[in-house]
Amino acid sequence: MAPPIWNPGQVLLSSDVNNWFVPQVAVKTADQSRTSNTTLAADSELVLSNLAVGATYFFVCILLYTGGTGGASDIKWQWSASASASLRYHAIYTGAGGASNTGNSFSQLDVVAGRTQGAGVNCGVTMIGSYTQGAFSAALSLTWAQNTSSATATILNKQSILYCVRVS
Repeated sequence: MAPPIWNPGQVLLSSDVNNWFVPQVAVKTADQSRTSNTTLAADSELVLSNLAVGATYFFVCILLYTGGTGGASDIKWQWSASASASLRYHAIYTGAGGASNTGNSFSQLDVVAGRTQGAGVNCGVTMIGSYTQGAFSAALSLTWAQNTSSATATILNKQSILYCVRVS
């Protein structure tokens, strides 16, 4: 769907402003940890539930995390969305094997793993792409877990952010 064309002097409806000019944003306000658990589970805050049916969004997500010594716990993530939705993104991160990853692209169906560097050592993932909401309303949400079960917690830190702005 193409963006509407507004005419000079036209009064915008609140739905126009809310649907086209206000980004949808979720920000972690507190650290969240997962210990000895490799089962993907929904994040408590990185969820967007007000995305318009059939709309396409510019998608950005930044995950800030810490965990055990490299390879001992790590982090893995996947996106949860409706079956008819489509998320395609590029990610910049250090993979579970320790190599920098800058050229791969992924979909919401992919489970991706990033390396941790030891307790208290900050790590990050930057994801950029596009998301098209499916034929019915459903939330876009991050699911995540430890990649390798460890008694050292993997922590998804506050100030991680999910940002979508409508483009069509």
